[in-house]
Amino acid sequence: MPTVRVSLTGGPENFPEELRTHLVTGLGEPVKIGFHGGYEHFAHQGEYLHEGAEKIPVYQWSGRTRVAE
Repeated sequence: MPTVRVSLTGGPENFPEELRTHLVTGLGEPVKIGFHGGYEHFAHQGEYLHEGAEKIPVYQWSGRTRVAE
């Protein structure tokens, strides 16, 4: 299945830059990344970045959940 590179924006101030690029299998798919004992959630709202000829979907931070123990 083909993947799409997306850019993650928003969320915690200390969210690492190296985690802000992610691969998804479809734009309807939310992104959930484990970070400091919880999960940061991101969703595509229709925004795109343009890097040369490449159009990169931007996923906005939509919330945080804690890891269940």
